[in-house]
Amino acid sequence: MVSIPRLGTTDHVHLRRLELLRWLDDEKFEKPMELGATDSSHHSSDLRFLASKGLVEIGGYRSYLRRVNKYRRTPAGKRFLRLYEDDRDG
Repeated sequence: MVSIPRLGTTDHVHLRRLELLRWLDDEKFEKPMELGATDSSHHSSDLRFLASKGLVEIGGYRSYLRRVNKYRRTPAGKRFLRLYEDDRDG
């Protein structure tokens, strides 16, 4: 069984972050730009927040000048999203 992280009252997984969690794939790592990010958008910081809660995994590669992070949803992230959807629907 996959456990989901315990979120405190200051851990805001708001709708914008839930949308990112929905868009992520469970297997393929994706760059923020593949999820609609633009320069100076919130995507990278939101993805790092979700990763700090164990809902997203960070992978990456080294480009010519810097490290490029890629992200995918973890089993805990998938479960968290399913629980959210179930709670919202019923």
